Amino acid sequence: MGNLLDEFSKELGRNAGKWLSNQIMGDSYSTPVRLSPLVSQEQPRKEQAEAIMFKSEQLKRELDIKELIIKENEAAKKKIEELEDETKEAEKQHKLDLIKEVAGQKNYIEVIKSVHKDYSKKMDWKRLLNQPEPQY
Repeated sequence: MGNLLDEFSKELGRNAGKWLSNQIMGDSYSTPVRLSPLVSQEQPRKEQAEAIMFKSEQLKRELDIKELIIKENEAAKKKIEELEDETKEAEKQHKLDLIKEVAGQKNYIEVIKSVHKDYSKKMDWKRLLNQPEPQY
């Protein structure tokens, strides 16, 4: 019973102090509990639901943007890979063309060498010079 009386006297002292503070200094220095009849219990819940919806919409937009960026990056990677493949193919074709050109040049050199090494009958150029011209 002593504890109850002690608690009650402390509460009376606290309330009396707040009342005195309000009388001397005004309402802003105490902590009165006021219930406003204008604010209903549903309005904070409605605002909280709206805030949650807004936040979820914002997160959805961010996810959509991230997905778009990822798709664009994947498309860019595919394009780069295609260009690299095309470049490799072009390099291979260029090397083949160079090999064919070198082979053609080597063949041409061999032909020229063989013409100059070919020893056919000796020509008597003086006899040919003294012959009469052919008739057309």
